[in-house]
Amino acid sequence: MDETTLRTNPSFFEFACDPRFDAHEFINGFVARARVSPFAALVGMFYIYRLVRSNERLKMTCANATRLMVVATCAAAKFIDDQALRYTNRHWSLFCGRWLSAAKFSMMEREFYALLDYNISVDAAALSAFCAQFGLVLPTFVVPFLP
Repeated sequence: MDETTLRTNPSFFEFACDPRFDAHEFINGFVARARVSPFAALVGMFYIYRLVRSNERLKMTCANATRLMVVATCAAAKFIDDQALRYTNRHWSLFCGRWLSAAKFSMMEREFYALLDYNISVDAAALSAFCAQFGLVLPTFVVPFLP
């Protein structure tokens, strides 16, 4: 699949839905295995929010939510946490529990950055508004570090 095909295919992040699959449990396990900070997970959710708002063809479904959250959390961790940079995409795919190959993870990561126009910066006002809208708590120790 070439780069232009990916951006025109909103189902790129989808996989078959399994009604027994618990996305909340999976994400919690992923965050624990990858030792990702809760703040990185929050920023990952913010990235998805921005992505869905800017791309009307992309809808959050049970078929893509988990993969989007994994890639978004990884992108946020790489941006925020220096320790996350020691992981290769092979590591990130293993944190998923072996259902996602390193090659597929790399393709999804590239597509995710492209869909965000490579803008992974986060400003305090936008993140605070996002948290307020969804009833999330922005850790107070973080605000001084955001532009």
